[in-house]
Amino acid sequence: MALKNTIIRPGINKTDTPSGAEGQWIDADNIRFRYSQPEKIGGWQAIGQETFAGPARDQHTWSALDGKKYAALGTSQILAIYYEDKFYDITPLDTAITIASNAFVTVSGSSLVTVITSSSHNLSVGRYIRFSAVGSLPGGYIDTDFTTDVFEVLTVPTATTFTIDLEKNATASATGGTATITPYVSIGPTFQTYGYGWGTETWGGEDDAATSTTLNGEITDIATTITLTDASAFPTSGSILIRGTSSSLNGGITDSATSLTLIDASTFPSQGIIFIGDEKITYSGKSSNDLTGLTRGVDDTPATAHDNTATVTTRGEIITYSGKSSNDLTGCVRGQESTEAVYHATGSTVINDDQYNAWGEETDETNVILEPGSWSLDNFGEILVATIKDGRTFSWNPGVSNPLDTRAVVISGAPTSSRLTVVSDRDRHLFHLGTEQDIGDPNTQDPMFIRFSDQESLSNYLPTATNTAGTFRLDAGNKIVAAVSGKDYVLVLTDTAAYVMQFVGPPFTFSIRQVGTNCGCIGQHAVAFANGNVYWMGLSGGFFVYDGTVKILPSLVEDFVFTTRGNNPGVNFNSAEIIYAEHNSLYNEIVWFYPTATPIGDPAIQNNRGLIYNYVENVWSINTLSRTTYADSGTYSLPYATSYDTSAIPQFPVIKGATDKFGASTYFAHETGVNEVLLNANPVPIQAYIQSGDFDLTQGGDGEFMLHIRRFLPDFKNLIGSADVILNTKDYSKGGNTTTSSFTVQPTTNKVDTRVRGRFANIKVENTSLDDNWRYGTFRVDIQPDGRK
Repeated sequence: MALKNTIIRPGINKTDTPSGAEGQWIDADNIRFRYSQPEKIGGWQAIGQETFAGPARDQHTWSALDGKKYAALGTSQILAIYYEDKFYDITPLDTAITIASNAFVTVSGSSLVTVITSSSHNLSVGRYIRFSAVGSLPGGYIDTDFTTDVFEVLTVPTATTFTIDLEKNATASATGGTATITPYVSIGPTFQTYGYGWGTETWGGEDDAATSTTLNGEITDIATTITLTDASAFPTSGSILIRGTSSSLNGGITDSATSLTLIDASTFPSQGIIFIGDEKITYSGKSSNDLTGLTRGVDDTPATAHDNTATVTTRGEIITYSGKSSNDLTGCVRGQESTEAVYHATGSTVINDDQYNAWGEETDETNVILEPGSWSLDNFGEILVATIKDGRTFSWNPGVSNPLDTRAVVISGAPTSSRLTVVSDRDRHLFHLGTEQDIGDPNTQDPMFIRFSDQESLSNYLPTATNTAGTFRLDAGNKIVAAVSGKDYVLVLTDTAAYVMQFVGPPFTFSIRQVGTNCGCIGQHAVAFANGNVYWMGLSGGFFVYDGTVKILPSLVEDFVFTTRGNNPGVNFNSAEIIYAEHNSLYNEIVWFYPTATPIGDPAIQNNRGLIYNYVENVWSINTLSRTTYADSGTYSLPYATSYDTSAIPQFPVIKGATDKFGASTYFAHETGVNEVLLNANPVPIQAYIQSGDFDLTQGGDGEFMLHIRRFLPDFKNLIGSADVILNTKDYSKGGNTTTSSFTVQPTTNKVDTRVRGRFANIKVENTSLDDNWRYGTFRVDIQPDGRK
């Protein structure tokens, strides 16, 4: 019989059924389309020699006036410079804390040291600090034990004490010493979380200013007296927050299970209420790591099965009290501010709630989204401009002497609280968006207010008759979400609309006009500029482009990305702020990395899928590549991207007592080779595949006749190593007998003889081995009728 050429159009269709997507590709991983043909994406190789602290939330590459190339990386913990395959710590430092005499308490044979401050230190667990001006040290320690490296705060027993790990045992138990503590600037929460009012973990961000201690004994849900480990720093009356706790399931459970096992139940009370995803569960007993006597689906929440990766949490509680006696808080009124009165375990963290709204106002809402710590990074000439989201703006100048040994510093005269900043390159202004109406007063921050500097200035923001500084306020939307500098404009995206700001010169300096409605952006970094156009992911679904007007980008993967249905988890809207978009100019692509829907409260919510739009060929592809930031080639010859491991201990900066609280990131150069090469220099194969929809093999009729596939001719434009071609046949579009036949194709393979039959078939091309690389062409098969059933 004659060979039949089955034409499969470029692009991925995730909208139709497999049989409805005849002649189209329906699934893929690590694939791009090039010249209308699917090919395996390029490889990546780790750079920078070590992992660095926290998840990267933004990166920016640029060249200084002397031609040196730099990349800036902003995480939830640090601000780092990458230069010539090494990282340099330029994280801004906060206000120094001077400690009087008897600053350190050492214990013979232990590396843990308690630090005592003369007043509230305002530090939280996990905060990074440095020591200087140390003297008269106890325990046999010397100056360099404290002054060489960074320390992570391990515990905060009271408002005036915290502990660190010297990673070197003391030779004696003693008290003494003086020092100055300089904390790293607080950037914000590591993860974007979904809170329940005053919910689990911190409400409103890091609780740097709050007095804290622990419960000295378990309390019931009706207790009116609470005993603390140390109540000395708490007022005689007021309000406290008792934090919730969390652990992971040690084995999955069904939707009717009446007991469960945790990895660690030590911080859970003997009975109480827990949450797994959206399900509320009560339990009546605890034995070791087992919670027993479960009542499922409480308060009409869905009782569902949960796998062994599910996170189990308890909720925090706000309690008011009217008296204090020694370490007892008396006259307690439970379950305030829309929280629920629950049991709390011995050792639970107790915080002075009156000091506890560092990142937001109190709310009676039952659902709040706590945005993660993030950065806006850009360059003003050769100077790096770095803004902490809803915080201060810093600069780092590579033109000074020994720049890699200097830290970023606050820009004098700039607003002290802005959602983001962007440089208008053409006219040399710095825009602060969602910023203060009164410079220096964070209480006047307005999420829709814009302030821009005088031309050629980073520090002059007060408008006068002789400068070009100015302000204006947008009116469509609730907050400014994102902004990007275009070819001769700045595009500003709120949660509902799009605006263009364009330099027009005196007397108005900038014109601003609304260019789109119902086109809000989903996250600060979900927007990218490419070839004169701006592309972004929509807040309510869909994709948009601004090319002079705002347009919707048609997409057959939109439903797949935005809808959670069946086995497909769509985008996690509660973690939308970590979505990251960038231009890959080497292949004419816009790439979005986004997190999929997972149980609420799961710290593993990170970008775990990628979406590729080829704007020249107008085709879409999908993958499971996990990246938190991405920078196009230009400054460097290759794109650079970051990946994040939530449980890794960072290698940079050198942190004494470092834990895995914030995880660690790895820096990769992309589009190099065909494998993944890790920091240990060991290559790992990049497994890639693409699968077609069902096509009809009949000659006359539509699935009426059974046909026999005798052979097919492999057609690869480029094939290095080998690829597997898999034929899946079935009797009916939704069921019947199915057959899967796999054939290994090598560069020398001219034809493949087969013995498969069916009414419908689809093809899958994949690779699994090191060094494999391919681009697939056409599918030609030799078919003949094989009866009718």
